[in-house]
Amino acid sequence: MVWNYKDTLLVHVELSNMCNAACPLCPRYVNNSLRVNPELDLGSVSLDDFKKWFPLDFVQKSKGWIFCGTNGDPMMARDVYEILEYVLHNSEAKVQVNTNGSIRDGEFWEKIGALFAEPCVNSRYVVFSVDGLEDTNHIYRRNVKWDRVMENMGAYSKSGSTGIWDFLIFKHNEHQLDEAEALCKKMGLAFSPKRPFGFETGNPDEYQDLMVYDIDGNFLYRIEPASEEWRLNRSLNKFQKGEEKIWVPGKEKKSKDQTEEKWNGLIERDLPKYQFPERFKGKSVSCKSCHPIGKEIYVDCKGNVMPCCFVGTMYNSDFQHHEALQIKKHLHDWGLDKINLNNHSLEEILDSKYLDDVFANRWDGAKKDEDKMGYCFNTCSVDHMKDLFVRKEELPISPEKHEIKSLI
Repeated sequence: MVWNYKDTLLVHVELSNMCNAACPLCPRYVNNSLRVNPELDLGSVSLDDFKKWFPLDFVQKSKGWIFCGTNGDPMMARDVYEILEYVLHNSEAKVQVNTNGSIRDGEFWEKIGALFAEPCVNSRYVVFSVDGLEDTNHIYRRNVKWDRVMENMGAYSKSGSTGIWDFLIFKHNEHQLDEAEALCKKMGLAFSPKRPFGFETGNPDEYQDLMVYDIDGNFLYRIEPASEEWRLNRSLNKFQKGEEKIWVPGKEKKSKDQTEEKWNGLIERDLPKYQFPERFKGKSVSCKSCHPIGKEIYVDCKGNVMPCCFVGTMYNSDFQHHEALQIKKHLHDWGLDKINLNNHSLEEILDSKYLDDVFANRWDGAKKDEDKMGYCFNTCSVDHMKDLFVRKEELPISPEKHEIKSLI
């Protein structure tokens, strides 16, 4: 048995699926547009919810927490401070919070900074996702106000708490790496440039631009990947995409029955065509949630327990490719009510063998290729992460002495 309650010590929690930003690649928006997925049941985790889902004895034994999510920013949750206080004051766990930095005000962020500055044997820090400077950050982080980002980052860093500036590198901001790091040092933060996903085509020998659309699917602009050295996909062959209008759904909310009918129809029509990819045959899954110090889980803001945020992204999105449909089918077959913390305790869910039966048993041990969970192989049979973070020696700037240890 891979997952069980006793050995699960690491948790990634989505505190909210609401956000003030409109990043093109975020799964809360459909097809890189400004149209929020109408199937999303918007909401946030309350302190009462959190305490019910994660009782004191679990928090006390926990080893690590990530507050990020797949569809929203944790700072949108009304009780985010009280939830963080509950975890930080009742454990020695490592804690990471990810945010675009523009939500709330300086006074609130001073409180967060003071909380994270309290002594602890393990690292606790905030990751600010800021992709450029005043003239470029908004190109990818749509709707984010630069002045508020600077106010909040500055207020947080006053306490001396550990903070990271997470910088996605694109063509429009790669020339600002040195200036951004200099500002980062001045603010007392660590600089962490990254090569972003999103420029893949499905063909490893090609790359493409990221097309950006408005709420009705009209083309707005394109985001070009950075120079070859800053790309995950370093192919020189560019797939040309047109600028025509795309389909986006209407804003009307569908009923639960209509949504189920849609997905059942897609699963029945398209999933039988799925063939396990040749490139994954003979490969094994090295699950990102299976760490030496304990197993990790992902919990979305509705209380659904999943093995990782990657699976959470596939489930809580409008993605309709075969691997997403496979995940939806097996979760529905198991029963969504059985994996929800509003219906069952964390211990009951983790000891039910759900995560093993739906996921782990569909890795290399599956008897037939058609039984294998394709998305797990696509995500964790190859090391997608090894080139994601830019090493200091790669940057055209001096090394930073402020070292940040990873959460796990």
